[in-house]
Amino acid sequence: RRAPRADVLPHGTPVRLCDLSQANFNGASGTIDQWDEARGRYVVSLGKGVSLAVRTQNVSQVVAEARVVGTSQPQLNGKVAAAATFDRATKRYRMEGLTSKGVVALKPENVILPQRTRVTIQDVIS
Repeated sequence: RRAPRADVLPHGTPVRLCDLSQANFNGASGTIDQWDEARGRYVVSLGKGVSLAVRTQNVSQVVAEARVVGTSQPQLNGKVAAAATFDRATKRYRMEGLTSKGVVALKPENVILPQRTRVTIQDVIS
């Protein structure tokens, strides 16, 4: 049996759709059904028999149990988010369930992700 690919979200991974030309699906939640290597797309199940084939840039992994650390807001440090997604535009994690006020946006250095979370490394300079 082959080891799972680190660059592909595995079957069953919760995701949110974003930046689609079919705007009515933006923000929709679903799960990865499969990776279609030939087409370079994920097949995402949205429930009720609906699925879409979308490019990698159109899915954002929904991470459960991401922990907040090292912020200037001590009331947030140590809290665990119900769900977190990475916003490519702002380069911050959108953390849900931390406060009654809704979503909190945090820098990546203030978020500890659970093991086996897939990430993209950007802006590396040697």
